[in-house]
Amino acid sequence: MSGFVLDQTLRHGADPDGFNVFGRFPKGFLNHVLRHRWLGDVRADDILHVCSGTLSDTERWTVDLRRAARSRVLADGTALPFRDASFKAVLLDPPYSDEYAQRLYGTKNPRPSHLLREASRVVAAGGRIGLLHVAVPFTPPGCWMVNVYGITTGTGYRIRALTIFEREQPRLAFDGIPLGERHGDPIDDCNDPHFYDDVEAADERLDREREERD
Repeated sequence: MSGFVLDQTLRHGADPDGFNVFGRFPKGFLNHVLRHRWLGDVRADDILHVCSGTLSDTERWTVDLRRAARSRVLADGTALPFRDASFKAVLLDPPYSDEYAQRLYGTKNPRPSHLLREASRVVAAGGRIGLLHVAVPFTPPGCWMVNVYGITTGTGYRIRALTIFEREQPRLAFDGIPLGERHGDPIDDCNDPHFYDDVEAADERLDREREERD
């Protein structure tokens, strides 16, 4: 588990655009996520923001249940109006409790498991899902947990968890044997000791390719 301290000048509830709607990422958060590729090798335009709050108009895909949030798409995060495997990455920032949802947002509190299940439907194979919350959720079906990062706006403030999941790739044959049965017994890929070695090797290859392009 890693950590990141954010600039305190723009926390949830602060609104430079002049309309009073709670729910906004701390300053520098999205740039940090993109720079460190926590959601994979994606651009800002590739990310679907669910429970987006008052994100900047520069973000291409924003979804919120509240009309006052002025999101590009008005929809429930548990029933998204998108086709399966439509996005390279999904980032979720729902209310953190029933009290928060009702008092600050005037909505029911969507369960993280329901949001994650729908996010795993609309994200492409190999795409990543990030959930910013006070709790680390269970892994949604068809995904595996990549990492958990601690997020805080500074000393004296609560710490939140950014949990990253990745949608599993379709299973491929390996010398005529399904990937999960390489050793004769059905196994889960994430329990294979060589699985994470393959992921690290792929990340290193992407870094080399990026350096060569630059």
